[in-house]
Amino acid sequence: AIVDSGAVPLLILCIQEPELSLKRICASALSDICKHSPELAQAVVDCGAVPYLAPLISHSDAKLKRQACGALAQIAKHSVDLAEMVVEAEIFPNILTCLQ
Repeated sequence: AIVDSGAVPLLILCIQEPELSLKRICASALSDICKHSPELAQAVVDCGAVPYLAPLISHSDAKLKRQACGALAQIAKHSVDLAEMVVEAEIFPNILTCLQ
C-alpha cells in the first residue's frame, strides 16, 4: 500500500536533504519497506534508492550509517540480482571500513 501510494520516490527525495534526522527516518523507512518481499525491495531499487543509500555508509553519523547499511542489506537479502545491484553501487571498500 505504501509503495502504491507513491511514498518511495518521496522518501528518496527526502534522503537527499541535509537534515540528519530526516535522512535517518527515510533510510529506516526504506529498510522497513524492503524487508518484507523481493517485490517491495525491487520497487525501492526501481525508484533509484540504492545510489542515494550507498554513500551514506561513509557518513560521519553512526546511526545513519547503521540505517543505510540495514536498508542495503534488506535489499540484497532477497535475490542474487538485488544483491548485485547493491554491490554495483560501489559500496566496497567503504562497507568494510564500517566494520573496523
